[in-house]
Amino acid sequence: EYGEIIDNEVSEDSEEEKKEKIKKIETKAISPAWVDEDDSNVSLQITKHNKELLKPAENNKKHFLTGEEYTSRVRAKYMALSNPEWSQFVVDETDDFLRSNRPILQKTDIKLIDPTTISVARIVDLNQSNHSKSRVTAIDFHPSGDFAAVGSSDRKLRLFEVDGKENPYLQTVAVDMSLCHAKFCNQGNEIALCGRNSFSYIFDIASGNLEQIEALRRRSLDISHTQQMVVSSDNKYIAYLHDGKKISIISQKTKQWVCEYLLSKQCSSIDFSPDSNYLYTAGLGEVFMWDMRRRECTKRYTDYGTDSSEVIKNCPRGLYQAIGSKSGVVNIYRTNEHFTNTTTPKPLKEIMNLTSTITDIQFNMDSQLMAIGSSQKSGAFRLVHLPSCTVYQNFPVGLEFTLTALAFSPDSSKLVAGTSSGNAVTFSLRHYEQVF
Repeated sequence: EYGEIIDNEVSEDSEEEKKEKIKKIETKAISPAWVDEDDSNVSLQITKHNKELLKPAENNKKHFLTGEEYTSRVRAKYMALSNPEWSQFVVDETDDFLRSNRPILQKTDIKLIDPTTISVARIVDLNQSNHSKSRVTAIDFHPSGDFAAVGSSDRKLRLFEVDGKENPYLQTVAVDMSLCHAKFCNQGNEIALCGRNSFSYIFDIASGNLEQIEALRRRSLDISHTQQMVVSSDNKYIAYLHDGKKISIISQKTKQWVCEYLLSKQCSSIDFSPDSNYLYTAGLGEVFMWDMRRRECTKRYTDYGTDSSEVIKNCPRGLYQAIGSKSGVVNIYRTNEHFTNTTTPKPLKEIMNLTSTITDIQFNMDSQLMAIGSSQKSGAFRLVHLPSCTVYQNFPVGLEFTLTALAFSPDSSKLVAGTSSGNAVTFSLRHYEQVF
């Protein structure tokens, strides 16, 4: 019903790594959770019924014990007779937490942003030191935020240092295809590249080597074009969507083929969950959730009010999922317990400010902002506040360009919009400049 899975993965974890994943529970002594201070003030007379609590020298005389002495001797007597396993304290991290006075809900360092007005200013273009001569198709920041990659349809990937003033040009990587996607991967040491054809490459930043991914090349005979490429945040997988029907999973570490999902229904977009345990596929008004560990589809649900889901995106904090449609509507779902347990979730909000096909959705790092856009109409670009789902009315103002790519910087201080004219238009988000 969901499709076929072809699996070829061998676990990359060593025996030591596997052992480290097993939680160790240590046995240790625990002080009483509560002590009655009045025990020291109580005096108990020992009678013939409990004279075994007395020491030999005390047996032949009337004797009194304090509450503390009585408790201690009863405990010692019991432990001498029996030492049952259930009476021993075994403590793990959960027990330590529950016995502590730490708050269950930890305070966060997130500073809330104004939901009605966004403080933003246009600054120098990200690629101003070496503009593309054709439309920008891909933008991605290095995890450090110190430099960024801008891909374009002129078959070139340009790298820039990010300083917000001049953004010095670093180098150009030329490929034999029109670039559609470029993503930093393998802990930021490499860049994965792909175009509309079946070719995919890995650019090693340190060595400068550009190599085709052989695992995909060998399986490319039955692939017409690649629609999308996404990388998992745990630096484990790269996923490629081919022809709307097939998903290839490649190891970020070894570049070897891991598995393949053959979909039963047409797919338009894919995205990993924030923890990388699941891969979501969306298309024709339905979403499928694939378990990356069990290699199976574990859930299927409908996208509210549409039969043309075009883009799916999960926010970094795991709070929201957004799905854009061909009509321009973006459904924002709150990924709570109700969302998890139903096959017909209702969106928190339907964003209806755009009227052309949604082609890009991006969340910022703290999931307070969501950028949406369409490449099919000039000026089709909006910024949404979360969780209020308010569309900012003061952005963008007076800017008329056709959006072709979107990216937030890792610290959210910058938002970059690629255009059909080759510019990487950059905005400074003042709220995050002040925070960081």
